[in-house]
Amino acid sequence: MYWKAENNPLGREINTLPLEELTPLYTFHPKIKQEVLDSIKERGLINPIIVVPHGILDKKPEKYTKYYVHTGNNRYWAAVQAGATQIDAYICENLKELPDLEQKMYINPRFYDGRD
Repeated sequence: MYWKAENNPLGREINTLPLEELTPLYTFHPKIKQEVLDSIKERGLINPIIVVPHGILDKKPEKYTKYYVHTGNNRYWAAVQAGATQIDAYICENLKELPDLEQKMYINPRFYDGRD
């Protein structure tokens, strides 16, 4: 199953990547992950995730992958849970451009605040 993004807010190339080539960087609260999964099931994948090539960060994945999921970890998780095999992504080769990319996509990370 392929999760195609509805929008291209950055107006740049969108790549279709196999989920097996991605390693998530963050884990969020199960309630937020479930909200994202429910939203995507209802509305589809709105925007691509942002990935960075393996080796650009100083982290060591459990298994070798080509990319880390920098922005869109909950969307990645939802895709895995839904049985997807591919997802649309922007590939960012330069970490210095990440803040600009996130700002252009109006990304405002949500963190669980302890309320049920």
